[in-house]
Amino acid sequence: MIEGEHDSLGNYGQDDVNLPWSSWYYITFGQNVIEGEVNQLRRAFDKKCSEVLESRKIDSPRELGKYLGIPVFSETDAKKWTHVVETHSRQLVRCFKKNRKSIVDLHSSIRSGEYAPNSLGEFICWYVHKAYSSAIEILSSQKVLVIPSSRFQAAVWYKERKYEGLLAGLSK
Repeated sequence: MIEGEHDSLGNYGQDDVNLPWSSWYYITFGQNVIEGEVNQLRRAFDKKCSEVLESRKIDSPRELGKYLGIPVFSETDAKKWTHVVETHSRQLVRCFKKNRKSIVDLHSSIRSGEYAPNSLGEFICWYVHKAYSSAIEILSSQKVLVIPSSRFQAAVWYKERKYEGLLAGLSK
């Protein structure tokens, strides 16, 4: 829905790939584009994962994590993470609802793309992406977090897909 330079869209994103084991995913989070070019390190890592999965030489999520040298988040880990995320999401949804009028006014005042529905939900999706990208950059500049030189992270993650996070929370 939103058009413009890549930086206008939010510099960071998450990609999920279904793994051959029920409720398991290969997840990457980071920059897809760096200085106008595709993040080659991220794509190469994705390819390495894809190739080992296609070879069928890996028999479990833990083996995949070990092979790739990335963390594996078990069902127990994922439930703890989900609890934290849901708590913060509820706080964010309350904030959005409290500021609904100004958010709707902002949405109504901008020119948005024509290739997707001009919906408030799409706008909120962009708004959140832009906000967390800015927060990441600020935290990085203040040395609160360290972004790896590859500009992405990867993990093998267990998660049940009951609903999809924040936007699902806004629709309740």
